[in-house]
Amino acid sequence: MPLVIKYTLFAIIATIANILCQDTVNRLYHGQYNLYSSMFLGTIVGLVVKYLLDKIYIFSFKSKNMLQDGQ
Repeated sequence: MPLVIKYTLFAIIATIANILCQDTVNRLYHGQYNLYSSMFLGTIVGLVVKYLLDKIYIFSFKSKNMLQDGQ
């Protein structure tokens, strides 16, 4: 699969994860800062999903242990 298609697909998956997380937070939390909470958590989830997909499938990074994985 060409690299540009992988990047596009992973961006779409990360966007969907972001939106689903925002929707979940909005449904579960009805406090004063629910909009900010949903935006913050949705962004974090989207970034983590994109990072992990890129790391595994674009860069083929294999860590030896958890310490190396965290660096």
